[in-house]
Amino acid sequence: CIFNSRGQQYQFVLSIHQQTMLLEVENIVTLSRWARHYDVEGIEYLTQKCGSMRNMQIIAKMLDRAINEIKDNDQQKSINLQIINKSDLEKKQ
Repeated sequence: CIFNSRGQQYQFVLSIHQQTMLLEVENIVTLSRWARHYDVEGIEYLTQKCGSMRNMQIIAKMLDRAINEIKDNDQQKSINLQIINKSDLEKKQ
């Protein structure tokens, strides 16, 4: 799925293989790429630390639904992600 953001085009890929979710975002022009694998325990840990415990299937469905809604809808929509680091998570204890 390709998205436009701030004048840049990005390709977003979400895939699940067995008990691992892979998220990939790549800038179409610069080819800069971000990718991350998450296992079931990692997703549950992150969502619990953020105050909204979810399992991997629910997170994957939420992302998939949001991606497809944006892709299939003519109206301007966006996905907002809160990017936090390990020290941010540790502060939430």
